[in-house]
Amino acid sequence: FGTGALKITPAHDFNDFEIAQRHNLAFHTVIDFDGSIAPSVSQLGSPQYGGLDRAVCRKKIWADLEAAGLALKIEDHPQRVPLSQRSGEVIEPMLSDQWFATTEVMAQRAMDAVESGEITIQPDRFAKIWRGWLQEKQPWCISRQLWWGHRIPVYYVTNRPGVEKYFVARSEEEAMTQARSELGEDVELQQDPDVLDTWFSSGLWPFAAVGWPNEESDDYKKFYPAAMLETGYDILFFWVARMVMMGLTLTDKVPFKEIYLHGLVRDEKGQKMSKTKGNVVDPLDSMAEYGTDALRYALLTSSVAGMDTSVSKGMLENAKAFANKIWNVGRFIITDLEKNQATTPTAFESGMQLSESEIRGMPWLERALISKCHGLVNSVTAALLENRFSPPTKEIKEFLVDDVASWYVEASKTRLQAHLGGDPSSEMAATSQKVLLYLLEVSLKLLHPFMPYVTEAVWQRMPRGASSPESLMISPWPELSSMARDLEAEGWFTKLCALVSSIRNARAEQGIPPKDRLPLTFWCRDPAFQAALGAE
Repeated sequence: FGTGALKITPAHDFNDFEIAQRHNLAFHTVIDFDGSIAPSVSQLGSPQYGGLDRAVCRKKIWADLEAAGLALKIEDHPQRVPLSQRSGEVIEPMLSDQWFATTEVMAQRAMDAVESGEITIQPDRFAKIWRGWLQEKQPWCISRQLWWGHRIPVYYVTNRPGVEKYFVARSEEEAMTQARSELGEDVELQQDPDVLDTWFSSGLWPFAAVGWPNEESDDYKKFYPAAMLETGYDILFFWVARMVMMGLTLTDKVPFKEIYLHGLVRDEKGQKMSKTKGNVVDPLDSMAEYGTDALRYALLTSSVAGMDTSVSKGMLENAKAFANKIWNVGRFIITDLEKNQATTPTAFESGMQLSESEIRGMPWLERALISKCHGLVNSVTAALLENRFSPPTKEIKEFLVDDVASWYVEASKTRLQAHLGGDPSSEMAATSQKVLLYLLEVSLKLLHPFMPYVTEAVWQRMPRGASSPESLMISPWPELSSMARDLEAEGWFTKLCALVSSIRNARAEQGIPPKDRLPLTFWCRDPAFQAALGAE
């Protein structure tokens, strides 16, 4: 109100509160807890406003200013107005008695834990945000006026007039014991009606859930501190910082060694999901329509630490198609094995290992696919150890769909047909079946953390020996030390794929039907590759 004069309302504005503290101004509460103007305003010379709803009062004040000729003009003034998430009402800051926790020491220890490397944050750019928040070291209001929550463990004396005393205890019985020893047997207590801040209670979770304060319990010794916390970046300060502060203060240990932060899931336009916008994608609906694995895969494919993820119908449809592809490839390999294993000299079962000498004795095409598979194991393992989840999902899909399903499965059909036709060279069919089973199982193991259901379903249908685990989930991860590579064969495979693709493109450009057989002549500058093609 007015030009050149600053209106100060210390009891109802956070900034004004700090100004008033610096300048020793009085704090006058003018809004009551029911949202009406407090009767005490009569002491400030404005009794006509007492009891009015605050919104009505604001309009009346302006009308009175206009009536007195003190109002010059009305101008729009954009500003942030906090609204209640539940009711939509304007939130009015007010003075009230609350419980606060001093954070200077706790916050400093939490900062030191990250700066010393005792705790690592991924992505590391959030370490700067971590420090920026904690270095303010503001008192933490830990009490809330809600119906649900952990009750404040404070008990007030109610039957000693003039005595303002309270006891802090783990239980009412413990508080009563303290009170009686100090004030006599007839003392009466009443617990504080407020509850603890949700983040205070949540901050206890890492150690309270495993037996604390009994630090000798088996669960506490085994599971605390945890190796990693995975959560959203939007609650880094609200929850994660509280857990670290509480853990260091109450157990003298950090609650976890690593903090991995994921982003928010947004709609296909990049907008934050909300009920008011009507753009919420219910994960349960998506699971029912596309499958749980498809939803997991769609989210993980675009998941980068600390970055928001957009989810769309197209992403879910593609993920569902990939799940179907896994099932179909697995069914073909297993069915082929069941139909033709009796006519081949080799017995097959999941979990089998291929020795380096055995691989060297195989045709180059098999060596190429096995080598690419081993390279995939190296890449996926390294990515998971670094908490990179998006690249492996794409790499596994490319290998299964492009290399195995589109190329090697088709090549294996030719080998099998030769076997069924009595061709003496058809012993390659047995090798092909073995390699197909090997490629399938390794791929299922790599994909299982991302798509556990379809991979488990396919794996359960594979032939297994007596020593095989009961579940893919507990089967051993592929051993990196036994992963032989043949980069030359991989190079030939890449050239073969490029050659066939160029032939297919030429046929399409010339309008030649796929069923028409034509003579083909091409120039090969690589004698080794030429020999490899001749061997096929």
